[in-house]
Parts: sequence; C-alpha cells; structure tokens
Amino acid sequence: MKILYKMSYVFPTSKITKKVLFISIPIVLIGITFGLLWLHSIWGGPLQNIDLFKMLHPSVMMFTFLTLFIMGVSYTLVPTFWGYKSDPLYAFTTIALLLLGEVMAIIFHVSQLNAVLGVLVSSIGLLAYAIYIITKVRLVNQVFYYSDLFILISLITLIFISFYRIYLSVLNGSPYILGDYLYDHLIISGFILPFIYGVSTRTMKFKFTYIDRDILGVSFYIYLIGNTYGIINLFFRIYEGLNILPLLYTLSAIFYGYSYNIFELSPGEEYARRMKIRDWIRYKFFTRHISIAGMWLYLGYILLIIYVFYGSIGSSTSLLLWDASLHSITIGFIGNFIVAYGGIMLPPIILRRASYKSLGYHTYLLLNTALILRVAIDIFPIPRHPILSMIHYILILLAIGSFIYMMRNLFIEESK
Repeated sequence: MKILYKMSYVFPTSKITKKVLFISIPIVLIGITFGLLWLHSIWGGPLQNIDLFKMLHPSVMMFTFLTLFIMGVSYTLVPTFWGYKSDPLYAFTTIALLLLGEVMAIIFHVSQLNAVLGVLVSSIGLLAYAIYIITKVRLVNQVFYYSDLFILISLITLIFISFYRIYLSVLNGSPYILGDYLYDHLIISGFILPFIYGVSTRTMKFKFTYIDRDILGVSFYIYLIGNTYGIINLFFRIYEGLNILPLLYTLSAIFYGYSYNIFELSPGEEYARRMKIRDWIRYKFFTRHISIAGMWLYLGYILLIIYVFYGSIGSSTSLLLWDASLHSITIGFIGNFIVAYGGIMLPPIILRRASYKSLGYHTYLLLNTALILRVAIDIFPIPRHPILSMIHYILILLAIGSFIYMMRNLFIEESK
C-alpha cells in the first residue's frame, strides 16, 4: 500500500515562492505578447494604434513580473542571509497590493482615466515591501558586506522610483514613459541589477569558489556614484551630461563580473576532486548560464553607450539600438540568471533538496537563439520583416515552456 505523507523539511516561507511562480507565468506571457507588438512595429509591421501596448510591455515586465519575482526571492531566500523568517501574511499583502494596483492602473489608463489611484495602491505595496526588507538588513558580515550593500541600495532606489512614478501619474495622468532611457534604466540598472549583484555574490557557494571582496567594493562605489547621479538628474529632469551614467554602470558591471568570476567554467583541481556527479551536473548548468548572462550584460551596456552617444530615440536606427541594448540586459542577463538560479535554487528552497537529473539546456538554447536573432537584426543591416518578430516570439514562448517543464520535472524528481 502506498503511503502519502506531507514533507516537513520545506522552508517556512517557501509557499510564497510557489505562489509567486504560479502568478508569474500568466504575467510574463501577457508581457511578452505586448512586447511582440512593439517588436513587430519597429521591424516594419503594419500595426496601427498600438502605442498603448508599447507602454504596457515595459510596465508589465518591469513593475509586475520582475518586481514580483524579486519580492518572492526577498521573502523566501533573503531572510536566510540575516537569520529571520518572513511573515507570510505581510508578504502576500504587499504582493496583492502590487498586483491590484498594476491592474487598476491599466484599467484606468485604457478607460482614459487618471491612473494615479492604481499607482498609489501598487506603490504602497512596493514601499511596504522595500521598507520591510531594509529594516532586516544587517551589515555585519565582512565577507558579504558589499553584497548586502547592493541589496540595500537596490531597495532604496525602488523607494525613489515608486515616489517618482506617483509624481508622473499625478503630473501626466499616466505613469508610462516610452523611450526615456534614464527612467527605464533606473528601474533595471538601479533596482533589479544591484539586487541580482547582491544575491548572486551572497550565494557564491554554487560556484565552489570565492568572492573578491575588495573588487566587489570597487564595483559598489562606482555603482553608488552612478546611481546617485542618475537619481538626481531624473528628479531635476537634467539630461545634459548624462552620457556618463551608462559608462559608470558599465564600469561597475565589469568589476562585479570580475569579483564574481562570472566567466568561470572550471572549479579548479581542489574542488573538482571533491565533486560528485550531482555536483558536476549542477555546476555546469549554473556556470554556463551565468557566463552567457555576463556576455549579454556587457554587450547590453556597450550598446547603451553607443545609443547615448549616437543620438536621441527619435530616429529609427537609434530606436533599434535602444531595443538591442535593453533586451540584451533584460532577456540576456536577467533571463539567463532566472533560469540558472531557478534550476539550482528553487528545488532546495521549496523541497529542501537539490534536484539535478532533470536539468537540461533546451531553455538555454531557445532563449539565447531568440535574443541573438533580435540583436542581430537590430544592429546589423539585415532585412527586417515582421515575420521575424513572430519567430522571435515563438522562440521565447518555447523557452518559457521548456523552463516550466524542466522545473516541473525537478520538483517531481525530488518528491518521489
């Protein structure tokens, strides 16, 4: 007779991660569908009246999907850094406020009403989340001192972004700005990326090596200067001299990559001798995704530098550079990071065991093939055709489906 039993070794707040994963799937599918319309139009598609979807794509992907995912990580994984347990009720309340506010903002905007109420609800959730995590940060671990500072500055930047978004909605009736690289990159480079920098260097044990603390410190202080400079310029709407901002972000990313050994593909003889088959499978999966993520990060910032020196977003060529830069960072760096950490860390967080037999590279190939196609068409004189945007979209859908299927198998693998 088969005996069913409830596992007792899950993290206390792992149910937050499970809920966030389920909620994230439809959100990311909606977001990339809006993105298809954007790409279809800039590659010559005969679509009319799609400005709304162009605005909704970055909003859904940045403020809903990526922010929601980070909140799930913050409430589940980050507490282990400082030895506390998140309150699930508090966590779900802030997540619910974020989702409710974003839905309200879209409905109000589509109905040609002022979206300020929806933005206020969403911002209350974000501010409550950010303040909660900030109050838990403890800068006492000298090894991870700068890792924790990156997480701290990420959440402080989120607070500023939230207030600035309220200001936009009050001023314009809409929180959406299309093509303002400073605003978009304060969300991506100011909030999302430093959170990834902090969490990744905090979880270096998956790479079996060490963090160069001093080099990471250099990365942090360069980043701090750049981020402060960007916030001040955005607040006062000063765009003169902003070309230095992507240079500072790029330099910070270079030092981060060096301190993190982001292109490492071998653990060295000492660790290799101690690694079992399971360790090698997980190590190779993780390092290959992280290495390609690092390549996309640097390419994205190089293209951003070219973009800001090339000209405004008004020209079609400049618009394509902007698209290539933005998605090299979001799909290339952030996307590969999510796949790497999802495959390696989500099973232990949810099941408290390290699955590995179902780790595969289908998502890796599909995701990066889609992005290579997009960036190549954006930056090289290749004939652009709307059908290519559909191919890109299908590849992204297949990558998401492949990732979900892999995660399902990893969970089943360890629950038997």
